[in-house]
Amino acid sequence: MNTGRANTGMYTGTVISDLIAAVERAERRAEQRAEQQRITEELQAIFCAQSFTEQSLAMQIPVTDNDPILIGAA
Repeated sequence: MNTGRANTGMYTGTVISDLIAAVERAERRAEQRAEQQRITEELQAIFCAQSFTEQSLAMQIPVTDNDPILIGAA
């Protein structure tokens, strides 16, 4: 059966290596997108709260009894 392609012989193994590299790149991109989505959702939860109560709760910073409390402009 003639497929119209020249007979190039057997693959040398670079095809599999190239496929593995492509999959690894795709996995990294997917992880980066998921991390970016998580960060975006966290920022929206902090800065886009619907009420003053939600905003004050979202922006609270935990302190312990020994931490100084500083009030004023940063």
